Amino acid sequence: GELLWFQDYYVVKELVFGVAINRQTRNVTVIFRGTITPNDWSHNLDASLITLDNPIEEDYEGKAPTIQLHRGFQNYLLRKRLDTNRSWVDRICDLVIDYGDRLLGGDYQVVATGHSLGGALATIFGFYVSVDQRVNQKDPVTIYSFASPMLGDHSFADAFRHQESHGRIRHARIHNGVDVVAHVPFNVKVSKRGSTFCHVGMGIMLRWLPTRVYSPYRYLNWPRRPHFEYASRVGFWASLRKAWRNNSLFNVAPLKIKEYHHLNEYEKRVRYALSLEENEMCKLSLEELYERFCSECQIG
Repeated sequence: GELLWFQDYYVVKELVFGVAINRQTRNVTVIFRGTITPNDWSHNLDASLITLDNPIEEDYEGKAPTIQLHRGFQNYLLRKRLDTNRSWVDRICDLVIDYGDRLLGGDYQVVATGHSLGGALATIFGFYVSVDQRVNQKDPVTIYSFASPMLGDHSFADAFRHQESHGRIRHARIHNGVDVVAHVPFNVKVSKRGSTFCHVGMGIMLRWLPTRVYSPYRYLNWPRRPHFEYASRVGFWASLRKAWRNNSLFNVAPLKIKEYHHLNEYEKRVRYALSLEENEMCKLSLEELYERFCSECQIG
C-alpha cells in the first residue's frame, strides 16, 4: 500500500487520520488514530446523544427523520470547521474520490479502520460514505473497527442496517473479551426502544489466549474460539437484556484494562483465532459472515 495523505496538523486539537491506496486490491483505505491527547479524551467523555438529520432518503422499516450519535465522536467528524465551513467527512470524501478516480480509474472500494476512538470514527465515516452518491457504489464500504465503543442509538442502528441490507456497507466490529472500552458508554438509561446506545455491524469477540496458568477469568471465557453476533433489530425487552449483559460493569478486568485494550493484545488474539484449524468461522470472508448471520442482507 501507499500512504498518500496524513493529517497531523495541530494534533492536540484536530482529527488525525491517513489515506492510503492499494493498487493490487484497488482499495482506498482511511485510517483513524485512537485516543492520545487530552482533547481526544474530552471527545470520548462527551457521551450525550446529539440529534442529526437522517442522511438516507429512501424509506425503510422503522425509519426516523433523525438519527442520534455520540456527541463527542460526531464533533470530530461532522462539525463544520470555521476556516472552511466544511466537515472532516466532506474533506476526507474529497480525498477518497480524488485518489480513487485519478489513481485507480474509478474502480475502487472504500475501507475504513481504526482502534478505540479511531474505530468509532471509522464507523461513522463509513456510514456517511455509504450514503454519498459521489463515491463508487460498486462494492460495499467496508469497516474494520477494533475496540470501538458504542456510538449511536437505535435510529442510527436502523439506518446502518438499511445500508447493510442493500449491500452498501459491511462492518467487522472486532473486540477483545472484557475489553471495557467496547462496552461504553455506560448504557443503563432506558429509551423508547429499550437501551439508549447500541452497537452496529458484525460483532466478533476475541477470546483469551491459551495459558498454562489457571485463572478464573480465563476459565469462564472457555471456549477460546471467537464469538460472532450480528447486531440485528430487537424489541424493547431484548434490547434491555442485551444492554444489561454487555454493561461495562460486567465486562471489565480491573487489573488489566490497558493490557486487554492494547493493539498488541488484539494482534495476538487475531493471530491465535486464525491459527485454530477447527475454527471454520474465522476462515470465512466478511461477506460470507453476513450471508450466514444476516438473512436480509443482499450479497454481491
